This record gives sequence, structure tokens and C-alpha cells, in this order.
Amino acid sequence: IGYGDPSSAYVVRDAADKIVATIRFNEQVLGPLLSPDGTRLLGSVYRRGPEETLGGIRFAGKPMLSTGVFDLTGREVVSIVGYDDSVWAPDGKLISTGSLYGPGLFEVDPGTKKVTPIDAKIGCPLQPSVSPDGKTVAFVTGGKVWLIGRDGTNLRQLLRDGKPQQKPVFSPDGTKVAFVICTAISNDLTGEVFVFDLKTQELTPLRTSTGASLVPDTTSR
Repeated sequence: IGYGDPSSAYVVRDAADKIVATIRFNEQVLGPLLSPDGTRLLGSVYRRGPEETLGGIRFAGKPMLSTGVFDLTGREVVSIVGYDDSVWAPDGKLISTGSLYGPGLFEVDPGTKKVTPIDAKIGCPLQPSVSPDGKTVAFVTGGKVWLIGRDGTNLRQLLRDGKPQQKPVFSPDGTKVAFVICTAISNDLTGEVFVFDLKTQELTPLRTSTGASLVPDTTSR
């Protein structure tokens, strides 16, 4: 398991609860995620973008959100400029969105930097999640959770509901998707966690709460 601690370090522990690594980055690394084999991390970082030309004069590119892959010492292994909001696929590749608020969902090979479009036209996808078999990607666009095959086929909306939805994640067996349905605005702090069964289409609340501060309702299941 990997997690951020109160000192802003990223800590990796093994199944025996032994600390394997304590990483303190010398830059801002957003949303670090441990790889499936536990040997690497990825996160969003700022890296210099492509050079720009104005009046025949070349300028250094502006910093842009990119995906960085690090080893467990915090050393950067590779960065892929212009692809953000990445997650690991089970095979060690990355599923990434395009540049900030840009279109497109992509597969990225961190070893070769090869980028393969899953669907380059999806508008502003966010928060991708990959099924355990690596074949399906869940993501958010337009405030709703959608699913798409990793080969770019079978694009469909998970649940037709009027409220905003956030943060989809597959169950370990791949049969369900947990996500947040927001009760007020497009903010997961104002929502509740639900599980959607992909086969039966059953929607199950994981808990209920009372008030804007999400104080747990102890009378609920």
C-alpha cells in the first residue's frame, strides 16, 4: 500500500506492514500512485512544454502538467509531457488524459513513451480507472461516469442520473464500479458513495450521512 503521511512524504508498506520506502519529492507531485508491481510511482508534474516560435524567435515552452514516473527513491524514470491524470493499467502501461482540460483518452507506454489513442475526441475526460483485466476504462466527462473498451469500442454511460458523478473505481473482481454521486454540486465532498453492479444494473449505497459535513448516520447500514 502507498499513501501520503502528515509530513508530506509518500510511504510504501508491504503486506507485513513493514515500511519499504519513504519518499520525499523535491517538487510538487500530484496524486502519486503505486504501480501494480509495487516498484514505481506515477504522478502529475510540471514539465517544460514544446518550444514556441514568435517572429522567428524561439522561446522555451511553458511548463505544463505532465505524467512523471519515479522509482521508490524518488528518482524520475521518465516523464511524458502533455499527458495528465494518469493511472496504471495491470500490464504496467498508463491510461492518461490529454493536456489539462483538453480532449482525449490515451494509452502510454512508459518504457518507450509511445502514445496510443483510445479515443482522442472524448471531451475533457477526468479521473480514469482501469478494470482488473485491463480491458475497460472508467472515466468522468460532463460530470458523469462513462465506460469505454481499452481498444476504443463500446463507449457507454454507466448510470443515467441527474446529479454529478465523480471518482469511479472498479472492484477487485471487475464486476462492479464504486463512485460518488454528488448531492449538491460537482464536488465529491458533497456526495455519497454508491456501487453499481455491471451485470444486474443494481445500484447500492455504501453509507448515508447527514448534513453538508458528511457526518456518518449511525442508524444506517
